[in-house]
Amino acid sequence: MKTTVPSQFIVTVLLAWIASVLTAQAAEPVAPARSLGTTIGDDYRSFYSGPRLLRLGVAFGIGAIVANTSIDEEVHDWYQDDLRGDFSDDLGEVAKEFGEAKYLLPAVVLAAGLDTLVTDNEFTGAIGRFGRRTGRAYLVGLPALLALQRLTGASRPGEDPHPSHWEPFADDNGVSGHAFGGAVPLLTIARMNDDRPAVRVLFHLLSALPAWSRVNDASHFSSQAMLGWYLGYESVAAIADTDRRTKLTIAPMPWPGGAALIVGARF
Repeated sequence: MKTTVPSQFIVTVLLAWIASVLTAQAAEPVAPARSLGTTIGDDYRSFYSGPRLLRLGVAFGIGAIVANTSIDEEVHDWYQDDLRGDFSDDLGEVAKEFGEAKYLLPAVVLAAGLDTLVTDNEFTGAIGRFGRRTGRAYLVGLPALLALQRLTGASRPGEDPHPSHWEPFADDNGVSGHAFGGAVPLLTIARMNDDRPAVRVLFHLLSALPAWSRVNDASHFSSQAMLGWYLGYESVAAIADTDRRTKLTIAPMPWPGGAALIVGARF
């Protein structure tokens, strides 16, 4: 008789490990406080910058070629016939949990406010920064996700004669929401570990698992999973760019015989 470990238990263990990784980043400098409106505005300016829109255009151009030719359907048939098995189904069941909005959204909200509930604690400080950065990435990327799902208009495998093809507003599966939602928290952790290359690479790899699980489960085509993951990648990168961008502050100070200005830069 086959014995399986409940996916919820595995996810709990993984979340505990992720928390330990975040705690290691507790000494990370905290940026000066800004209003929520200012922060979100800066995030949107980062996301809709010219270079990022160009990269997204290239990614969706490649996705269009894969989706609107026979490539997507051939990859789907090959994977389902030759690669999918019991092990991939078990792993996919766990990976899928990281893309479930019913788990993600409450967890992110709780994490974002944890350090306001428990103050002067390194662990809650790290979890709080993680939650806020993840939430900001969702806020900046979710409108684009919803719009692109409708604009591409593709269907799921098996729903139409050529379900991968883009037909604007015909359906809403052209970009995987699971792939986007599951990638953002793990990519955020990767970004919080810029000075730890091994951890950063590991979490980049882990961030692709929710997208892969949708291909494995025959819930999305490969192009749909790839585009969801990449939209998550650029959303997280936009938040990192906002936080890294130089902020100048100018303040007066007394000086013998007059006054002076102090100019400070935050990187």
